[in-house]
Amino acid sequence: MNQLVRPSIQARHLVGRANDRRRASFAPVVIGFGIWAVGCALLQLGWIETLFLFAPLVVVPLGLGLRRYEAASPCLNWLRPVGAGLLFPSLALEQGPVAALLSVPWLVATVPTAVAAARNRVVGWRSLDSDFLFDLGCVFLTIGAAGLVVQRAGLQPMGLPHVINLLFAVHYHYAGFGLSTLAGALSASRRSPRLETLAGTASISAVLLLAIAIGLAEWLAPVAAVWMAATGGTIAIMQLRHAPGFGHPVRELLLVSGVAGVLAMPLGAAYGLRALEPFAWLTIPWMASVHGTVNSFGFVLAGLVGWSLVRREDQSRA
Repeated sequence: MNQLVRPSIQARHLVGRANDRRRASFAPVVIGFGIWAVGCALLQLGWIETLFLFAPLVVVPLGLGLRRYEAASPCLNWLRPVGAGLLFPSLALEQGPVAALLSVPWLVATVPTAVAAARNRVVGWRSLDSDFLFDLGCVFLTIGAAGLVVQRAGLQPMGLPHVINLLFAVHYHYAGFGLSTLAGALSASRRSPRLETLAGTASISAVLLLAIAIGLAEWLAPVAAVWMAATGGTIAIMQLRHAPGFGHPVRELLLVSGVAGVLAMPLGAAYGLRALEPFAWLTIPWMASVHGTVNSFGFVLAGLVGWSLVRREDQSRA
């Protein structure tokens, strides 16, 4: 009798531990969302700053959880939320040395993962795969964090306006880290992910091209914006195509993400084409309110939550 009971108890114990791991993995995201909501309500920051803060506190923990070999040290697990939390006073204060100093811990928190990602590419170089997309996303994250330090210091590289420098940091947190991670998760979910990996690699090239256009070659902006919209839209359409193959609620989350991406990307292309065809209504505040909101909460957030649920389900089966 005892021999028959023990396996059942052990099975329940293993299931319980799997559920505990799933709850624990989402804990930083839930805590980060709470900090973001309360902090933004108290400080009444601008919408661009509000969207940016959502990335370190919610998007980044979700995205890093999708990496197959993400194993942060306890010190780094503490540094990330502390660094993200210090961005509130950094963005609330006037630009200057104090604001820049408060943004440095977030930059420091992103460096170890970026270094590990770069080492993976240099030491264990393989053909393009989902890990390549995840790794490049982590490198982009550090670039975006460095850009924020520069912006909070009040510096203006190449004479760019302060708001453009802030949007540079936003771009590398969402289009850089967020989109690359979505593409990596999409690629990892397929048995033959050649097209998905190619689309993700194309989106990485678009992120880099758009940054070059903003800082060094303004004449490239129309091409870069259209390429960014095309590659991001392709990933959104691929999610729409594969979403019906998943169960509830992953299917709905990927559908929301795909639809949001299809809606947001043409707006980005239109904004980049203003030099050729002026759109008076496409102002930076309007783009932040509409394009930024749809892209951040619809495309990136819904997609990362959906792929995180897929990842947790795979872990529970292992």
